[in-house]
Amino acid sequence: MEISISCLISLAIHRRNRVKLVKAGAVKSIGKALSTAELGTGLTDKVLRLLELISTCKEGRVKMCNDGDCVQAIVKKVLKVSNEATEHAVTILWSLCCLFRDHEAQESVAKSNGMAKILLLLQSNCSPAVRQMAADLLKVFWVNLKVASCLSTSYELKLYDFGARVSLCSLFATDLGQLFCALYTSFP
Repeated sequence: MEISISCLISLAIHRRNRVKLVKAGAVKSIGKALSTAELGTGLTDKVLRLLELISTCKEGRVKMCNDGDCVQAIVKKVLKVSNEATEHAVTILWSLCCLFRDHEAQESVAKSNGMAKILLLLQSNCSPAVRQMAADLLKVFWVNLKVASCLSTSYELKLYDFGARVSLCSLFATDLGQLFCALYTSFP
């Protein structure tokens, strides 16, 4: 399977081939393999690299966003496989959620506790480029959290269970202060 993925990566370098791969059902197949199979480190890196290439074309992004399992599988690979896999996964998520602002992808990432993983990633020893993409992702999720009509208590607890309070405070001190003021005034 690793040789096949390497071949697909070579083909996907050209944009027109990415569209053909998407039309052939590559996103669904790769997403399913990523979410169900226990792939080795090298194979996971290559699968995420292929998805990263596919995410650069509109058709690929649409298919990924429509397949919530694919996005959730990508989130699960952040900080789990290797630095290279984490970099590919964050690049895909950044492309879907920040660069192209797809709301379905943002919801999928949020449902799979992606915000907590992004916070952990910011505290890890990652490259400056990955750190910047992670910060951008966090900003997108923070805006969505502020816009939401009601805050989920369990979601907030998940964030704080991961020790993310310090990161939130440092990144969004003003917004966090406003949030706490709003919460404080809403309780009797």
